[in-house]
Amino acid sequence: MEDTVNKRIMLIIAKSGFSITSFSKHIGISQPALKAVIDGKSKPSFDTLEKILITFPISTDWLMLGRGEMEIKEVLEEKSTENPAATNQMLQMISDLSAKNAILNERVKVLEQNKVGYENVTEQLQKQSR
Repeated sequence: MEDTVNKRIMLIIAKSGFSITSFSKHIGISQPALKAVIDGKSKPSFDTLEKILITFPISTDWLMLGRGEMEIKEVLEEKSTENPAATNQMLQMISDLSAKNAILNERVKVLEQNKVGYENVTEQLQKQSR
């Protein structure tokens, strides 16, 4: 049996314990779109792959290419016996990146709000100058 991204997605569904319908809802795609991917009728979109990777602790290399371990946790556990200090450092870096990502997301929201405010002011000034 050929190892394809479609089959790896089916394996994720099986390991997660979700039905196809509940899995599709969980990652935010339509059930027919997911079914077409699983059945091999279509290839998963980048958006679908991204949603799976964000939602589940799956290795990108494994999902996309079939290389390495399926779950990131398995890789970390394997490496932690080799070098616990490096593993702890990596986990701290992941935690720091998550915190920085949250801060950046908040800043983006503020910038988007400011942009809307500036657009409103510009529109009002244009109306006044007419």
